[in-house]
Amino acid sequence: MLSWIAMFFALAVFGALFIWLVSLVVGRGERQAPSEDAVQRHDNAQAVAEGRIDDVRFDVVLRGYHPAQVEEVIASLQHRLDALESAHAMLTEEKRD
Repeated sequence: MLSWIAMFFALAVFGALFIWLVSLVVGRGERQAPSEDAVQRHDNAQAVAEGRIDDVRFDVVLRGYHPAQVEEVIASLQHRLDALESAHAMLTEEKRD
């Protein structure tokens, strides 16, 4: 029984060592060159303002999309939605009168 525990421990140690060595050789992968953040934000704001939601693009970072760009587009969309809802409410009130 003790030999099984020792073998399992040795396997775990060698496995961790192997993974560590491979990560040193391979690394984290190729890094992408960062794009112009200000240009991307301007293009996204213009696309949202013109209603071209399919043209919105985000920079890709280590764990997904660039959070600041996403939050800015969501805020712009929320502002646009609020404006449309208030315009709809005003038109609905005018119809009633």
